[in-house]
Amino acid sequence: MKHGTSSVLKVGCILLLIFLFGALVLLPQPVRAQTVTATVDVGNSPTGVTVTPNGEYAYIANGDSESVSLISTGAPVVSVSPFFWTMDVGQSTTFTAAASGGSGNYIGYQWYVNGVAQSGATALTFSYSPASTDSYSVTATVTDSLDLTSAQSTAATVTVNSALVAPIIWPSLGELERGQTSNLSSSSVTTGTSPYTYQWFESAPTTESYVTVGSNSDIFSFITSSSTAFGSWRFILQVTDNVGAAVNSSAAFVIINPTFPPTTAPTPTPTSSPSTVPTATQTVAPTPTITEFPTWIILPLSAVVMLLSAVFIRRRIPKKNFTFFV
Repeated sequence: MKHGTSSVLKVGCILLLIFLFGALVLLPQPVRAQTVTATVDVGNSPTGVTVTPNGEYAYIANGDSESVSLISTGAPVVSVSPFFWTMDVGQSTTFTAAASGGSGNYIGYQWYVNGVAQSGATALTFSYSPASTDSYSVTATVTDSLDLTSAQSTAATVTVNSALVAPIIWPSLGELERGQTSNLSSSSVTTGTSPYTYQWFESAPTTESYVTVGSNSDIFSFITSSSTAFGSWRFILQVTDNVGAAVNSSAAFVIINPTFPPTTAPTPTPTSSPSTVPTATQTVAPTPTITEFPTWIILPLSAVVMLLSAVFIRRRIPKKNFTFFV
């Protein structure tokens, strides 16, 4: 019985040891820095060189300063950020390079667009403002103090959309009276980078400044009341796209006219109709009476008038002497 028990214990111990060994193997091992210990002779010039086992770095003794320099045996590497970018024509963005590796200082950079070196773009940062819509790649290289130049970085992708164009707005009623409503609408926005946000502005007749009104919509209802100021109201719509570009529409005008009460003629007071219709009375002017003279008076008067006329004519004609020959 004892022999059986000891066999079981031995087997259990062996299994436990196997489990512990497997766990140690599977656990992640700490990364140890590669350290090189070497003896170099320091004289009037570099007389000792030691290279790390992986060949990545070299230690060179500097005799004049009695020091040791650490030099990378590989070229530097570089990355750029941002890695993805979307913008509109007319906008610009700045890319930044991040170098590592190499030796000494980084003495210069070179930026590329679609693999073409950009003239004068040799700084740590690069401001890019594309002139047309397209998809572009931006890369960079870096050069260290040993004049070793890195390969081009992984490309950053730039998507360029068309420039944002201001919409056209118009009112449903250009003139109205207090208490009426005019609805302002906008043409469709298809340029720039969607989605868009909208903001309406209005200016009262007595002011030059604008105030924000309405919500995030391409339509706005101008609702008037009994206290709305008379005159010309101005409205502007500002559109902002998804990459921060903003444009303002031209102003639309709505005129509030004063309301005058209607003019009405007085209503005559009705009178009761008479039971009988009165008969119109017509006044006739009397016919003038013509007095007739008797004939026995008219004839003598006519003779007298003729005689007087002959005498008058006789006196008016000058006398002349006539000689007759027989």
